[in-house]
Order: sequence, then structure tokens, then C-alpha cells
Amino acid sequence: MADHEFHLAIGELIKPNDIEPKDFPKSTPLIILKDKACDKGGHTIPLYSSSASVETPIELCNVDMLIEVGGKAKVIVEIEESNVTPVHIFGKFFVTALSSEYGDNEGNRKPFSPPVLFIQILKAVDKPKSLKPSQWDRIADSIRSILISPLHEKKWEYQLFQGSKAEFVGDGSKGKLITSTIKEHLEQ
Repeated sequence: MADHEFHLAIGELIKPNDIEPKDFPKSTPLIILKDKACDKGGHTIPLYSSSASVETPIELCNVDMLIEVGGKAKVIVEIEESNVTPVHIFGKFFVTALSSEYGDNEGNRKPFSPPVLFIQILKAVDKPKSLKPSQWDRIADSIRSILISPLHEKKWEYQLFQGSKAEFVGDGSKGKLITSTIKEHLEQ
């Protein structure tokens, strides 16, 4: 397996104590599932599409991290270290949005609990005059505009964060912004 330094840093950033809301009921289990890129002891986290017309659910993709509350998915995190093209960024979100279930560490399929927050974290490019950061902001705006349309059923929320590893770890302000965004979502 390739060394995913950025994934591991984000995996270390998102911990139960940092995202659990203040008045969160202790009887409701909050579990963070992480893949092996985010936690060397992690597991594959598959997402499935199922419907009444399909006998066996179709595995659509695997995600980097999933936060489960009370046995249902509430937050999905995708981390991109290198493949940051528009089709990849859009594709990661929309294939996830077409999913209806996920697989836990024991192989059980479980449902989502809408609205599900999808967080996409992009590692900053090393080129000082790159147009990628502004392109990523426009992509995030495009996705959010689709999600607030009158036809959308409020099943998904979307946030995109971009920056270097240093901006996310330690006292990095973007890391604190991610954990506070997750905590606010879980308070809903």
C-alpha cells in the first residue's frame, strides 16, 4: 500500500472527542470508520446502491471515512491527495450521492441518515500561481447549487476544504474548521 501521509493526518484529526456535540446522548453510539489510508488498522468502507428492482445491491465505491451515529451514516469524508480534476471531484460526490447503504467493519449493510454531510478534502497543489484552488471553489459552489434546488430532497450537504497538511494538523485552522463543521452537523 502506498504511503498516504495526507490521509493519515486527516485520519488523526477526526476523533470522537473532537466531533461529539456537547449534549450528545451517551446511549447513541458514535463510530468513526476509517479505511487503511486514514488509519493503518482501518477497513474498506463500501457504499451500495439498492432498490426494489435489484435483488443484490451494487457496490459503487469505497470511501475514506464514514461517521456513523446510532447505526446510520451521518458524515462521509473523501480525501484527495493527487487526483483533483473536476471530473474526479464531481464524480466522488455524485457516486456517493447515488448510494443508499454502506458496509460496516463486520460486513453488515446499513442505511444513511439524511441529511448526510459529504466533506471533500483536497491537498493543495505546490504551484504558487495555480488556478486549481479557484476552480475547486467553483466546483463546490456548483455542487451546493444543485443541492439547494427545489427538486432536491435535502438528503445531502456538501463542504469542500483545501490546503496543505500543515493547515489541517496541530493548531491548523482548517483542521479545527473541519471538526467544528462535523460537530455542528451532528447537532442537527
